[in-house]
Amino acid sequence: MSGPDAVSESQRTRAGQALLLELAGLVEHQVAMAGLDPERARAIGEAVIDQVRDQFGGQIVYINKGISEATRRRWEEIWRRFDGTNHNALAVEFGLGVQQLYKIIAHMRAVERKRRQGQLFPDSEESTA
Repeated sequence: MSGPDAVSESQRTRAGQALLLELAGLVEHQVAMAGLDPERARAIGEAVIDQVRDQFGGQIVYINKGISEATRRRWEEIWRRFDGTNHNALAVEFGLGVQQLYKIIAHMRAVERKRRQGQLFPDSEESTA
């Protein structure tokens, strides 16, 4: 194949390979930080990208940024300590604006409600929102 499509495919291939190599590096770094020797960490990083390639190769994969684990834990701590009247104190303690804190509380309230009640209508549009 030649022309613009071939160049585009080649660029996508290089970008995909670069992403996998970066992923391997991230895994290698985290494993080494956990105390494994560098050679073993490198082997684990390579094994992970081989698995990712086997599992998702040829697919378009979107990775949602979402919230980090640290942020999730922080929000859960805010929710655990929230008593219904301490918005201002929590905002100051966690270095947030009061409006940010209100949004976090509203989000965590929705998460808790969903956890307790489940989905009444799992096939409805609202269940995916």
